[in-house]
Amino acid sequence: MDNVKKWIPILIITFFVGLLAGYFLPVQSDQGEEAVINTCPANVTDLTALNVALNDSRVIGFLENKSIDSITLYRVSHDEENKNLIQVGFYLSESEADTCLSSPRMYVDVNNSCMIYSVYKPYPSYIPGCKS
Repeated sequence: MDNVKKWIPILIITFFVGLLAGYFLPVQSDQGEEAVINTCPANVTDLTALNVALNDSRVIGFLENKSIDSITLYRVSHDEENKNLIQVGFYLSESEADTCLSSPRMYVDVNNSCMIYSVYKPYPSYIPGCKS
C-alpha cells in the first residue's frame, strides 16, 4: 500500500501536464477551413467552383437520381460587402406532372476561398400560358 501512495502525486502531476499539453498544442488535421484555403488557387475558376459545389452534401442530396437539364455559372460581385462569388445554378429536367410550375433548381454561391457561401432552392415559378 505504501508503494501505491508514492505514485499518486506523480500520477496527478502527469495528468495535469497532459491536460495542459492538450490545451496548448494545436490540433493537426487535413480537414477544415485552413486545408481548403491552402488548396484553393489564387484565381477561382468556374471549374473550381463547380467542383466545390458538387462536393457539398446538400447539392448531392438534391441531384441524387435526377436528370440535370442545365448548369449555369455566373460571377456575382457585392461591392458593399466586398464579396466576389461564383454562382453555380443546377436546373433539373423534371417538372411536377400536371402543374404549371417550373422545374426544380438549386443555386450554390462559392467565394474566393473555395468555400460555399450559400446554398438555396427558390420556390418554383408559375409558367404563364401553361395549360395543365
